[in-house]
Order: sequence, then structure tokens, then C-alpha cells
Amino acid sequence: MTPTRKPAKAKDQILDDHRQIGALLSQIPSSGSAARTVDLLQTLVPLLRRHFQEEEAEISAFRERQQRAFQAERTRWEQAGIFKKVIDTAEEVITVVESIVPEGCEAVEAAVAGNVWKLLVEPGAAVSADQPVLILEAMKMEIAIFAPGEGIVAEVFVMEGSSVKPGQALMALRMG
Repeated sequence: MTPTRKPAKAKDQILDDHRQIGALLSQIPSSGSAARTVDLLQTLVPLLRRHFQEEEAEISAFRERQQRAFQAERTRWEQAGIFKKVIDTAEEVITVVESIVPEGCEAVEAAVAGNVWKLLVEPGAAVSADQPVLILEAMKMEIAIFAPGEGIVAEVFVMEGSSVKPGQALMALRMG
């Protein structure tokens, strides 16, 4: 569907609306009072409503074209086997993670995606159940990762600053 050309008068009205909207929006942060902000918004809302009503057909047509293009691209990816490659790669990563945890040890895994902010233990350290062993940073929050039980830290697979994914093995504990 090809967008229809708007008459020059309609284009001029749209440009005028855009200028008014821009001018009103730029005044809101410095309006100085709640009453002035309300006045600005009462002027702005009808302009925005009119603009979106006038543009509704074009917006809908764009969304339909966007959705068709996305579906076509997804079909090409499926035909090329891209999704299968991603799944196979994920399964390989899981296999690698499982293979790095030494036999007789239990993995301490990342609860969320984030960055290793601080390692609290090193290989050879004795830990007790529920002792914090590492702190992750995710979305400006610190998330403590705890030992699942009493044991000795056998290996640490990450370093401070490392990016981690949920379920990623961070260290191995020899339990008991």
C-alpha cells in the first residue's frame, strides 16, 4: 500500500501543528507553575489528538508493512536454519558449562544476567551454607550469590567485571 499524498494545505497544517507541539513541549519544563503546565497540556492534547487521527491510516499502513517485512525476514531465517543454529549453540554452551564443573563438585550459578562486581572467596576457601560467595551487579542493584551448602571452593570460573548470563556456572564447590 502506497501512502497517499496529502494536499499542500493539509501539509501546511501538519507542519504548523508540529511547530506548535514543539513550542508547547519546550515550555513545559520551564513553565514555572502547575497551573501554567496544565494550561500548556490543555492546548497540547487536542493538537496531538488531531495529529494522530489524521495520521492514523498512514500509521496503520506502516505497521502492516513492518509486520509483513518482519514475518518475511523470519521466514528467511527459518529457511536458512538460523533458529536451529541458535538452539544448537545454546545446547553446546550448556554442555560446555556442565563439562567445566569438576566431578564431585556443585556449580554455583548466576541468578540473573549481570556483571561480577565482587568475588568474596577464592579457590581453596571453606564456605558454609548460605554464605555469600560473590556479588553480581545488575541494573544498578547488588545481588549476593550464596553457597548452596558447606564445602570448599574448587574453582572460580569468572573474574570481577565479567558479564554473566542466568544459569552460568560462576564457581564450583566441593561439597561436604
